[in-house]
Amino acid sequence: MSNLAARAEHVLPPLQHTFFCMKYPSECKSQTEAKAQLVPKAIRIRELQQVNATVNQAISSVQLQPSPLKQWTIFPRMGDCGDYAVTKRHVLLSRGWPSSHLLLAEVVLRRTGVHHLILIAKTRNENVVLDNLRSEVLPLKDIFRDYFMIRIEASDNPEFWIRPRGYGLS
Repeated sequence: MSNLAARAEHVLPPLQHTFFCMKYPSECKSQTEAKAQLVPKAIRIRELQQVNATVNQAISSVQLQPSPLKQWTIFPRMGDCGDYAVTKRHVLLSRGWPSSHLLLAEVVLRRTGVHHLILIAKTRNENVVLDNLRSEVLPLKDIFRDYFMIRIEASDNPEFWIRPRGYGLS
């Protein structure tokens, strides 16, 4: 995703992210951990698959009316896409993944126009997507037929967001 940042402009984060950072300040700090860099790709992908499946099963999906005042929560019993994404990120951070490799991203479903939050995990060879609407972890390049990206966390600081250019945006 290094070329993603090169073709981007800074934008405001979603209001829900601001509330999330106020509620969970440690989740919004840059965290580095060398251990994640040393793990072979196959093991990392299996870990991502396991976390995606576990969190997707642990939280009961609830369709809420879109609202900028809805707050994201880690491990709620019932939640929406934001709750799934921040919970997956939280689990992976607790396992030693650096925050620069776990980026929340706001996308829009092309079919319905609904805004949706996903987690992008950066691995050595590719960027992959963890999503509560999918049981499998997919390469980032494979989601653009279904989604277009609105904004994404900046990899150097989770409190800042960017609008990428050339990644499914009109």
